[in-house]
Formats: sequence, C-alpha cells, structure tokens
Amino acid sequence: MTPASDNDSSFSLEISDQAPDDWADLLSRDPAAEYTHTSYWTDAVRRHLPDADAVWLTLRQAGELVGGLNAIRRSVCRRVLGLPLGFTRLDSSFEGTSGGPVVAADLAASVQERIFGDLVAGLAGQRRGLLGACALVLSPVQEERFGPVIERLGGWNRQEVSTALVSLDGGIDRVEQDRLVMNKRNERTRGLRRGAEVFTTDDPALLGQIQ
Repeated sequence: MTPASDNDSSFSLEISDQAPDDWADLLSRDPAAEYTHTSYWTDAVRRHLPDADAVWLTLRQAGELVGGLNAIRRSVCRRVLGLPLGFTRLDSSFEGTSGGPVVAADLAASVQERIFGDLVAGLAGQRRGLLGACALVLSPVQEERFGPVIERLGGWNRQEVSTALVSLDGGIDRVEQDRLVMNKRNERTRGLRRGAEVFTTDDPALLGQIQ
C-alpha cells in the first residue's frame, strides 16, 4: 500500500496481481467501463500470453474502492542491429482495445480527476528498467472525460488511435472482400490458427459464458 498523491490520508493506492473482490461493484459505478476492464478479460489475456502477469492498481478512500486500473505486464524481445534486446512492457489495453482507469462517476468531478491522476501516476511508477514501457488506451468517452487531465499531468507521449465503424451490409463475405483491411485480415488469420472461433450468436447459454 502506498499513499496517494497528496497528504490526504483517506486515499490509499494498492497494487496486486489479482482483482479485488469488489472490482465488479466499481465497474457498476462507471458508465464508461467496458468488457476489457473486467477481471475475466484480464485473466484470459494473462493466461494466453507467454510470460504475462496481471497488475491491478486500486485506489481506496477510507476503505471504499473508488478507482482502479487493470494492466498486463509481459517480457518482450526485439532484435536491434541483429542482437536480441529484452525489455518489459506494461499495457492497460491489448491489441487495440481500450483500457485505462475506472473511476466512480458518482463522485465530484474534482475527486474523479484526482483519482484518475493517482492511477495513471501509479501505472507509470510500475515501469521497469531504462527501456521499459507502459501504455494505456482511453476510449472516446474516457478521452472526453479525462483527456485534459492527462495532458496536464505531462510525461506521456500522446497519440490518436483511429477507429471506424464497419458496415455489415452484404454479409460477412462482402465485409471480408471489400471492407477488411489487410492487417485486420492477418490478425484474424493468426487468431484462427491459434484456435479462435468467430461467429455470431444469440444463444443465451453461450452469451452467459462471457458475462
């Protein structure tokens, strides 16, 4: 447990490799929370990536969970000038999904901003080594809500992540032929080779497995 960013002793930042028991309660208090913020998603990524560990940052006020951030830490190896170079990467997002802090939206705006700032600073504090990197991807809703806050914090390289809506008119074959760009086709193919199944369903039993 570490103190928060100022001398207010009612706030405490905790770091763990497991989600707290009241994580789902926090998600219900933030309308911007997405499936990628759930413990199911983080645990699935951790299990299926080699050398991956989950990192959970939680901020409590007088014992009540008011903010949190889930991330994945993994070892990465790249070749530079023909030589292998290893470093650690910490991501609060994965493969283009959004991530970043979850903040109880029923609190005052100034308190929400303080919670966001403490969590982002906590994530940066988990970066390891001179070549270590950490990253987070804010959803459009989060960007509107907290973009100005992270700009004021400084210390982050900010980039826009382009997104698009893809029309499904004409069916899946038309989408694949005319609207799916090459890198997305390659991602789809890699997933299929690893055993992923892609289909649509309204079967309650199947949908219940991912709730």
